Formats: sequence, structure tokens, C-alpha cells
Amino acid sequence: MKTKIFITAVLALAFLAGGCAGHRSAELNLNKEKGIISHKDTNFSLLTPSIGPVDMALAYSIKKEADTKELMISSMMRGDTAGLSGRYLMVLQNNDLRHQIFMWHPEIPNQKITAKPNGGFDYFTLRDIPEEFIIYDMAGSILTKIQPRYISYFNEKISHKKQFGAFLVDLIITVNKVNDSKIN
Repeated sequence: MKTKIFITAVLALAFLAGGCAGHRSAELNLNKEKGIISHKDTNFSLLTPSIGPVDMALAYSIKKEADTKELMISSMMRGDTAGLSGRYLMVLQNNDLRHQIFMWHPEIPNQKITAKPNGGFDYFTLRDIPEEFIIYDMAGSILTKIQPRYISYFNEKISHKKQFGAFLVDLIITVNKVNDSKIN
């Protein structure tokens, strides 16, 4: 009787390990000569789905964006601003207590600049000052539009660097509460 219970428990544990945990792996390969991306996937799990090529590409883009930001911030902390020559360093800061905000990067399509609530911020660089910054809430509705070129004191603001954390930045876009934003 004890043997049957033991065998049943081992089989149930093996089924759960193979079904729930299992083993998944996937990789994207780029053939640079032909410009073809191939997807290779192995899945030894009964209950978890395979990793698709779209999921892998999204994970790859998130990793590359994080690596780029880490490199930019680490070089700025060393005092190396050679990569920023001729560019403006800006900050989107969110002081709203409850709402997360974002804006699309004016020069890089499909890159979000997000700022978490309660003092969250994100650095970004621009080659040129755009006509307007559009700030959205996370549902995608427009919170505010800021047109920096039409603010009379804008040129004076951009010519003096401001301290933000450990860095000197050109422009700080601050949202104190939703529907109330200003440029520092």
C-alpha cells in the first residue's frame, strides 16, 4: 500500500513538474547576409505555451532599450558627455501621487518615455527641440500639450543647465498633477 502511494506521489510530482514548470527556451537568429530572422523554440511543458517570435522580439527590444539607458546613465555618472554633444538632455518628471504618465519620444518612433507616480522620472536626449511635447496617461488619453518654442522664456531656460539628481540637464518637464504641467 505504501509503495502504491509513493509511486502515485512521484508520478503526480513528475506530471506537475513537466506540466507547470517544464522547460522552455527560444532564440531569434538574424542572417545578416539575407536579412532573414529565424525563430527556434523548444518546449518540454504540457501546460505552458511556447514562446513565439513576436514575444521574443518584444523582449529583445526591451532589453536593448534598458541596456542603452544603462550605458547612457553610467557614462553621465562618470562625467563623460561626449555622446551627448550637440544634443539636449531632458527629464520627464511625474509628481502626481496616483497616475503614471508617458510621452512618445519625439525622434525615436514607438519608444515610450514613462514616469511612474510620486516622483518618478525618466531621462531622454533630443537632437532638436520639437514643436510640442504631448503627455498621455497610461490609458492613452492626452493629458496636456506643451509647446516649448512658444514660451517666451524658453531660450533662457534651455541656455542654463539645471541640476537634476546627479546630472546637469537642459530641460525638466514636470507634471505635478494630471492636467497640470510646466517646464522648468
